[in-house]
Amino acid sequence: MVTGAAASWGTWSLFLRPSGLPGSVSTPLIFLLMGLFALPVALRSPAARFGPRAHRLLWANALADALNVLTFFSAMEHTTVAIAVLTHYAAPVLVAVSAPWIDRERNPAALAAAALALAGLTLLLEPWRGGGALGLGAALGLISAVCYAANVFIVRRLAAEIGVARAISYHSLLAAVLLAPLLALGPLGA
Repeated sequence: MVTGAAASWGTWSLFLRPSGLPGSVSTPLIFLLMGLFALPVALRSPAARFGPRAHRLLWANALADALNVLTFFSAMEHTTVAIAVLTHYAAPVLVAVSAPWIDRERNPAALAAAALALAGLTLLLEPWRGGGALGLGAALGLISAVCYAANVFIVRRLAAEIGVARAISYHSLLAAVLLAPLLALGPLGA
């Protein structure tokens, strides 16, 4: 499921751009649908304990994922798909660099690989050309990457507490509620 979700980021433009919906509208709707589609599986899952830690993780997951998807979809409104996707794909770099501090997992090559990946991203984006497509769109893509990276660490802990199906369904429904006020707004940053 994680691999499928990660691989699908580049295909969102196939659905979102033709719809003409801004990220502030498409994001809450997508979370609502994800939450509802996963709900039957979540309700049939074995019982889970919802202690204070599970509640905190669930809210953190909902907030980080809401910001992740909202900023990614909004990035596609303000720049090219390539820039939105490439900047979002800084997330694995952030996970690799953060893992030693968050999960106590050390990989001696992580910092060198992260530096190489970010240098490659910089070469692809060519910020020295001063193109207008970078600005807000690239910043939104990078914010999305930070939120996605945070979710990698949050979801691992949340799924262990309440199960994968509940984590997907419940955090999606919470994210839809958190983002519902945006339905009345236009594009983010417009």
